[in-house]
Amino acid sequence: MSDSYTAYVLLIILARMRMELLIIVGFNCAVLRCDCAGNASHKLDTSRNHERYSKSEYFRPHYMNEETLEKLLAFHNRARASVSPTADQMLKMSWDYDLEESAWRHSKKCVFASSLYSDRPFDKFPTVGENLWVSWGIPIEFTDAESVIRFWLKEKQYFDASLKACIGGSCERYTQLVWGASFKLGCGYSWCDDIQVHGYNLNGATFLTCHYGPAGNLDQLIPYYHGLSCSFCDDADSCEDKLCTNPRRDQTTGKSPFPAEPPTTTSVVTTIEPLPEDARIALIVIGAAAGVTIVVMTVVIIAVRMSRNRAESRIMRFIKAMPRRMTQWYDDKSEAPTPNNSIVQKSKESVALKASQPSLKNKRALSSKTSIEYHANSWRDNAS
Repeated sequence: MSDSYTAYVLLIILARMRMELLIIVGFNCAVLRCDCAGNASHKLDTSRNHERYSKSEYFRPHYMNEETLEKLLAFHNRARASVSPTADQMLKMSWDYDLEESAWRHSKKCVFASSLYSDRPFDKFPTVGENLWVSWGIPIEFTDAESVIRFWLKEKQYFDASLKACIGGSCERYTQLVWGASFKLGCGYSWCDDIQVHGYNLNGATFLTCHYGPAGNLDQLIPYYHGLSCSFCDDADSCEDKLCTNPRRDQTTGKSPFPAEPPTTTSVVTTIEPLPEDARIALIVIGAAAGVTIVVMTVVIIAVRMSRNRAESRIMRFIKAMPRRMTQWYDDKSEAPTPNNSIVQKSKESVALKASQPSLKNKRALSSKTSIEYHANSWRDNAS
C-alpha cells in the first residue's frame, strides 16, 4: 500500500506541474504572438462582419480545376509559338486572376455574346480582348482545352495578311489568339442549362470565355509582324520557344480567387511574424520539457497500474481462500472442549486423586497398625 500511495502522490504532483507548464506555454504564445508550431498567430476578427467575404469576391467553382486552366494557358503559348510565318516579337502569355474572374462572370450569364466593356478589368489594361466558345452535350468536367484552341485556330483560313482583314468568314478569334502584344490571359467557363447560340437554343452546354490583356484586333488587323523569331524582343527579354519572355512580366498577377464558399462562422485573420532567436530557443526548451513530463507521467501511470494489479491479486487470493479457512475453523471449534467443561473435568480428576490418596493421619495410623502386626507375628514365631 505504501508503494501505491507514493505513486499516486507523484502522479498528482506531475499533473500539477504539467498544468503549470501549459499555462506558461499559453502565456508565452500570447506574448510572442505565435501558435507554438510555426510563426503564425491567429485571431478572430469579429468587427469586420465578413467584409472579406463580400458578394463581390470571386470564388472559383470546383469544376474549374487547375489542370484545365493550365492547359488553356499552355495551348495558347504553343499556338503563338507555332505561327507561320514566324513572328519577330511574340510575347509569352501568363495568367491573370482578374481576367479569369471577369471571364467566368460573363460565362455564368449564359449569353453567347460579347460582354460589356464595363464588365472587363480596364483598371489594369487600356483594353481587354475576348474570345468565346461553346460545347453542347459534353459534361463540363470533360472540357477539353486543346479542342478549344484547335477550334479557334481553324479560323486562320479566313485571315488574309496582305489585306489585313477576314475574307470568307470570321477570323477575329484566331487573330486575338496570336496577337503578339497580348501577354495576359484569364479564362472561365460555366454550365448552361439553356443558352442561345446564333439563333439556336442549346439545352445543356459548356460556355467558355477568355479575356486578354491588352486586347488585340485593333483598327489595323495586324496580329504580328513577320520576321526571324525573337529578333525584335525587348532588351530585358529572352527568347524561349520562339516567344519573348520576361520573368517579371510573366508572373501570375491579380487577386487570387477563393477556392470555396465563404464560411458561415466568424472569419479568421492570419498574420505571419518571424520569431526572434531567443523565442525559438524558449519554445524548443518548453517543448522538450513537455515531452519529458509526458514520458515520466506515462511511466508513473504504468507503475501505479502494476502496483494496483498486484494488490488486487493478493485480495482476490485472500477472498478465494476464505471459504476453506472458515470451514477449517468451524471443524476445529466443534472438536475442542468448551472452557467450562474443561474446568469441571479437571476438578473431578483432582477430587478423585485426593480421595484415592490417604491423609497424613491415616498414614501414621496405618504405620502403627503395621508395626503392631509385625511385633505380634514375631512373638508368635518365638513362642512356637
